[in-house]
Amino acid sequence: MQSVRVLDVLGGRNLSLQTLDGVICHNGEFEQQVFETSLLSTFDEFDRGVESCWEGGDAAIRHLRPMTLEGCVVRVSDIIAYVGKDRQDAVRAGICDESSFDDGLGGAYNAWALAAFSADVIEHSLGRGRIGMSGEGFAELSRAKRENYEKIYGAAEVNGDFSAGVRELFGMLYEHELAALSSGDEAAAVFAHHVLPVSRHLGPYARSYDWESNLDQTVVDFISSMTDDYFIATCEALFPEARSLFPRRGYFGDVIA
Repeated sequence: MQSVRVLDVLGGRNLSLQTLDGVICHNGEFEQQVFETSLLSTFDEFDRGVESCWEGGDAAIRHLRPMTLEGCVVRVSDIIAYVGKDRQDAVRAGICDESSFDDGLGGAYNAWALAAFSADVIEHSLGRGRIGMSGEGFAELSRAKRENYEKIYGAAEVNGDFSAGVRELFGMLYEHELAALSSGDEAAAVFAHHVLPVSRHLGPYARSYDWESNLDQTVVDFISSMTDDYFIATCEALFPEARSLFPRRGYFGDVIA
């Protein structure tokens, strides 16, 4: 949802309906065995769908279907990519080890999943007018995702003190940036790194960034644009207590004292 806002509102891009629809439907949280295209055909319908998703949240988002086969491919690819990569990252981060998972592949599951699931999708989609998987392939994808939720996303390391600390930092950063906007402090990062660059970018397109009408939305726009590294660096600069929360890692994954 935010990606569509970035492209359509903050970026001012003249993108096709099919592209925007593919972006909004790019969601690996709701896996399906078969993806059939929707009947979406106009920008007015799309805009109403966007508004419905903002208002209804997951209840509306879970019913989104791409209008093109390309969008369906992106959707199932997102699911496949995260099932394997999250497991690989969890092993690397020490949340799990190579023997933690029922299939016995550990981090190597990522390479296996990319090859096996891609072949399965191609075999069961070619020439059929929709994108799908075999029953066996979908069952394995669903099993692996459930196991990830149990052993990675539900792990104490993910949901314990570290998660609580990061959640608190998000709240502190939100309030800090909101106060900067309210006071009009143009030296603050939310102005220097977000409002002013976005406004300059939209100028040649004869469009403007209406950041003053909803300061909360502007803060959301700013924080959602941050990379992990930018978020960490910003929090460490603003809040000294944040420096003890994040381990220092080198490019090869080694922790730096």
